[in-house]
Amino acid sequence: MNEIVVDTREKIKILNEYFAEVCTWTGSIIDSKTADCLSESKVLINKFTVVQPEAENILRSLDHSRAYAPEITNRMIKNMAQSIVIPVCKLIYESFETSIFPGIWKNRVINPL
Repeated sequence: MNEIVVDTREKIKILNEYFAEVCTWTGSIIDSKTADCLSESKVLINKFTVVQPEAENILRSLDHSRAYAPEITNRMIKNMAQSIVIPVCKLIYESFETSIFPGIWKNRVINPL
């Protein structure tokens, strides 16, 4: 698939399919030995672009009545959107650019925003 995707919902769908294929969740926490044994994905993402205003809009549009993690609420994320959007974009961009993802992502359930 050598095409540039600009639609936010399509990007979310592609990322969800990618992570669904490369990640298997067997409980609330996956130990590192299990995480290292997970099969490799056959999905290849050639280019990934993070657009700061688009990311900030997504952060600001989160439903504050739902929580994706017990440690932080969507209301907190929405209120901090302007402050956290640059580090979040850098983290996501660098992770895809280098193919190196934070190790803690192997031990947690990552929910797409």
